[in-house]
Amino acid sequence: MKKVIVIMTTLIFFITNAYGYVEKKNLSKWDKKRPVRKTTQLIVLHTTEAENGSSLNSVTKQGTCNYLVETDGTVYNIIQHNKVAKHAGRSMWNGMMNVSNFSIGIEVVGDHDEKPTTAQLASLKTLLAKLQKLYRLSDKAVVTHCMVAYGTPNKWFSKKHRGRKRCAMLFTTQDIRMKMGLDNVFTIDPDVQAKRLINADEFLATLIYVTHGYAKKEETKPIKTLPQPEVDDDFEGFREIGSEGVYSFAGEEYDAATTIYFLTDGKIKTGKELQQAEFTSLSKGTKVLVGYVYGGKINQHRSAYNIVGADWDLPSTYYRFPDGKIYTGDDVDNFKLPIGTIVLFRK
Repeated sequence: MKKVIVIMTTLIFFITNAYGYVEKKNLSKWDKKRPVRKTTQLIVLHTTEAENGSSLNSVTKQGTCNYLVETDGTVYNIIQHNKVAKHAGRSMWNGMMNVSNFSIGIEVVGDHDEKPTTAQLASLKTLLAKLQKLYRLSDKAVVTHCMVAYGTPNKWFSKKHRGRKRCAMLFTTQDIRMKMGLDNVFTIDPDVQAKRLINADEFLATLIYVTHGYAKKEETKPIKTLPQPEVDDDFEGFREIGSEGVYSFAGEEYDAATTIYFLTDGKIKTGKELQQAEFTSLSKGTKVLVGYVYGGKINQHRSAYNIVGADWDLPSTYYRFPDGKIYTGDDVDNFKLPIGTIVLFRK
């Protein structure tokens, strides 16, 4: 009889923990540095494209999400829920840029083209309900990374475009959203509809906004015409003019205020400041940065705070030191930045 009781107790314990909600603190070293968000308007779901252990180590090391949900449903708090986590990278939703600055990021262990586990869905249902209640967010405020990420012009597309990532794409489908306690699906991309972006991945757009169904795994492999490969959402780097002109990698953004030219004579100008005739005579070796605002240089009377205000320490604010090295708001101290440091940020 005692054996039966022990077995029954063990079974009940297993069932409770397999599908119950377990949240653990595993705060990143960056948690103390990250500022409190000014507003919270979205929750963004991601997929890690990696396994449990490596996913937890990666997001903790970099502070790339507020929460991580492992395959057994265990939830880890990486960056406190009210602070900025650098999870969305180059992003836009309904005309609002830099989604990381006003959203909570949740990483779900798994691949973008694989269904989450039953335990993950149960934990997500609890976690989302808690956060939605705390921040008064509707189901429409729960989106995915593939919905908000966008790409700058490149050799395939001359305009800014949706389709840079397929991250968490299955979390847009009706069945999975219902299992997470969400009763909506999405019918339009507000930024494509408003012509702020173009659609560059028909498969993804169809999945999210038309079918609301599952995609077969073989159909989700990257296709040759996909605009950009999956890339790190940190600083995206300079492009250098060579045999091809700037239009080949800046497209219709070549003369925008958010395209920055580091000329070979040491001058720095935006596309808006250059004359049309100058674009055809740019020297080889000119470095170009697409999609950033040039804040100018720090000097004795002009600090990082003077240039970008309270956003100076955000992970999406970048600093190019006089030696050419790039640092983020995570890495710097406003009072110890060398004279001549260039401030760059996404807007």
